[in-house]
Amino acid sequence: EKRPCTEEKKRLRLAEQRLELCQQKLRLSQAALTFWQSERSKSQAHIARRQDFAESNMRVTCEHLRVQIERLSLYTQLRSTPRSTPPSSPPNPGSPHPGTPGRGAEAEGQSEQRNEP
Repeated sequence: EKRPCTEEKKRLRLAEQRLELCQQKLRLSQAALTFWQSERSKSQAHIARRQDFAESNMRVTCEHLRVQIERLSLYTQLRSTPRSTPPSSPPNPGSPHPGTPGRGAEAEGQSEQRNEP
């Protein structure tokens, strides 16, 4: 009769060990769940801030692009519109004929240096 009793004790001890192991796994799982929920909420906050920044930055960028497009459109309209009268050059005070446009320094024998790109 002692033998069945020792077998029962052995099975009871093994069952208690399994129970302890399951309880430990449960505690670890709950701790992991809490940790990952915390990390998820932090990440969601970071993502929300980044989305807000991206959306506001996109609005500002779109507005800047719109202004640039308007400026470029105006510039191309001005460049493509033919002038009705050519611009007159101002009279040269050193011109031999007063009231006529002069050639500036070139008329006096000094050539103007042009820097062409």
